[in-house]
Amino acid sequence: MTSPSATEAPAPPISNATEPPDLTGRSRMAWNVIISWAGQMVFIVAGFIMPRMIDRKLGQETLGIWDFSWSMVAYFGLIQMGVGSSVSRYVAKYRARGQIDSVSSIVSSVMFLQSAMALVILVLTGLLAYVLPSFWGERLGDGIGDAQVVLLTLGASLAIQIALAAFTGVITGCHRWDIHNYIKAGWHAATLVGMIVVLQLGLGIRSLALVSLIGLVLTDLNHVVCALVLCRGMQVGLRFVRLAMIRDAFSFGVKTLAPRLANLLLNQTSSILVVTYLGPAALALYSRPRSLAQHTHMLVSKLSFVVMPTASAMHSASRREELRELLVSATRYAACISLPLTIGLAIMGGPLMLLWMGPEYANGTLVALVALGNFAMFTLMPAMSLLTGLNAHGRPGMVHLSAAVCSVGLVILALGPLKLGLEGVALAVGLPLTAAYGGYVVVHTCKRVEIPWTTFLGRSLGVPMLCTVPLAACLIASRLFMSAQPLRALWLGSVSGGILLAIAYWRYVLSAQVRRHIHGRVGIRYPFCRLSTTSLGGHKGHNGTGG
Repeated sequence: MTSPSATEAPAPPISNATEPPDLTGRSRMAWNVIISWAGQMVFIVAGFIMPRMIDRKLGQETLGIWDFSWSMVAYFGLIQMGVGSSVSRYVAKYRARGQIDSVSSIVSSVMFLQSAMALVILVLTGLLAYVLPSFWGERLGDGIGDAQVVLLTLGASLAIQIALAAFTGVITGCHRWDIHNYIKAGWHAATLVGMIVVLQLGLGIRSLALVSLIGLVLTDLNHVVCALVLCRGMQVGLRFVRLAMIRDAFSFGVKTLAPRLANLLLNQTSSILVVTYLGPAALALYSRPRSLAQHTHMLVSKLSFVVMPTASAMHSASRREELRELLVSATRYAACISLPLTIGLAIMGGPLMLLWMGPEYANGTLVALVALGNFAMFTLMPAMSLLTGLNAHGRPGMVHLSAAVCSVGLVILALGPLKLGLEGVALAVGLPLTAAYGGYVVVHTCKRVEIPWTTFLGRSLGVPMLCTVPLAACLIASRLFMSAQPLRALWLGSVSGGILLAIAYWRYVLSAQVRRHIHGRVGIRYPFCRLSTTSLGGHKGHNGTGG
């Protein structure tokens, strides 16, 4: 069998008579996003439950060690060089062209390469655990032994995950994000239950790490089985490994490496610097507001992940106008998620932390700085995913990396000579990131899909900004008039503002198709449901509304 060409030139559209309908995945996008968000609720619940339980059962220092261990292991994810991210794109691309032999080749080639990378991760994890006392023994104190065991366990989890990551890419490349999220959410819920049992039995973070390892292994094995069943005709084995495929996957992955490295610098390096300068207890304080922002990140990323393979398939079929509509609508929906959550955290961050973790964590200023600093990146994540689908994400990734390097320098300055504390860290991380995404990424993406940046910003951000005005007003009013009762202000502002936001989104954001689907399910008609907007994916019906 000859190796497929590495060229990225779009192929002519495939006739509907020779392929299954809509292999771009556009028709499944809304459902895939909804299921992704529903699955993410499990992770959000776990993110609220576990830190509080670890803090209460094992102490703030142990919670900081747990966060520190995850930060260290995260660096080893760079070893895969972003190769795993190529599978989803190429599976979507080759299936749109009906090239199942190429699907077998890309999956086998990437799995072969990443299995070797997994062995490297195991070796490096062992070395890091061995030298850990020499570098952080003083700061970690009596917890150094726990940190070493947790590092080894989490490193093994990451190695297994990378070795089998190609099968996850098969599922998402087939646009079956619903199956992917059923698997992830289901096993994560089981893992959460196991971790709660471990804490109730009085066991420590070593046992927590072991439960996490078991849950991740079962998740990956489930992905393998589903990928083999879902992608009929795909075969995996050494005989399908092709050097050209490895080269293509590696070339694509290198372009995704820059933003991955940037995220590590922004999150994990800043965490390590906080431990180095201020200790693990300070990291526990800093990580909780950041975890709230990460929930926003994950909700938007569920939308963004769906955009990438769909953009790849559209590009392969030369559907330029649909790409532009996909960019606008996906960014609009991302703003509908990130904007109200950012506003809520900026105004009610202190009361929320008080309710969640207690008075020691209730630093509203820190929460606001973290949320505002990440807003531009979260909102424009679909734009980066679309560029990734077009294999045009190299330069934006380097800009992201440059901003992250600048942030690390500013974090060192804030913690060292300036002694600005955790608020200084949040500012140092957020300012370069906002400049990179709010400036360069917007201009570059609009140039790539041939749409004026003013048109793009107006169409994607205008409606979400107007819809969130009542929410902001309710939160500010409740905070001002009930300043002596922060928890009651949080409840009143969130409920009243949330109701107004839901009404505004129903009328001005949700497509007519989604509203009709909900009407059919609940059997209720609303008089204010006449307006519609372009549905996710940009497809328009004969009347010009989302269909």
